[in-house]
Amino acid sequence: MKVFFNFKDAAKHSRTGGFFISYRNVLFPFWWNLTESREWTLFTPGRFDRAKPVPAFQRSSYATSMDQNVVSMFDPMLFMNKDISLGWYVGNRSHHYAEWLAILVERMVSQMKIEASNIVIFASSGGGIPAIRIGTKVGGINIYCSNIQVDARSYYRKTFKKMIEVAYPGMDESEVSNAFSANLTCIDWDGDFKLTYAQNLWDAFHLDNHFKPYRDEYNASKGRRDVQFIVYSDEQSGHGVLSREIELEIIKALHAGRDVTKILPAGRILQESDSF
Repeated sequence: MKVFFNFKDAAKHSRTGGFFISYRNVLFPFWWNLTESREWTLFTPGRFDRAKPVPAFQRSSYATSMDQNVVSMFDPMLFMNKDISLGWYVGNRSHHYAEWLAILVERMVSQMKIEASNIVIFASSGGGIPAIRIGTKVGGINIYCSNIQVDARSYYRKTFKKMIEVAYPGMDESEVSNAFSANLTCIDWDGDFKLTYAQNLWDAFHLDNHFKPYRDEYNASKGRRDVQFIVYSDEQSGHGVLSREIELEIIKALHAGRDVTKILPAGRILQESDSF
């Protein structure tokens, strides 16, 4: 993989494949497949299987079945230690990688002359925090999140503890939470973005610890973000992903401005007063 300092140079080198963008001495891995379409689909990374070599780009294989430009990203946090499988782009004591990723996507939008309204970010699980951070920086973007974590501290303690040992060495969980709370949760991040937040009712852990708190905070504060909350019911997938065919259909519907609830198993939109 080659290293570039901007996306225009990367596009001159290759319209398909992986590359690094160097930003403030950190290498951010990207993969893309460029087409003649005006539409762009961006994939932010979830939990990664450390039995595989890094970097690897989740859902990049979808590009062969898509007409849009496709971009998949990989978290440079996972270069720091071979044992962490999820980093949420938290960075370290000095740098917030999710903020830097958002800056890089903002630059890509400018350099590649992309209309933000033509972008769909698709995220699941650990990809929600970086996706929403991009939304705070790139106005008018459309985000789809499924079964995501909205606060790293509310994820499984073993995984979170291992991550902070790498990102914030010498600090305990309480110290990290007090000093870097703003980097660990996206629950109150606001911006000019549209978010479709889907949650499987068979994923009780994320329903109770992430979906409900985010919805409660949103209903209490609103702000500029426009969030649609959807629940669906699929016992087989649980926290896992739905089929490739369903996810591709969701992406197609989002680009067309169509409702995705009928694509999801027993999907329904939650109104502010709805309970479940």
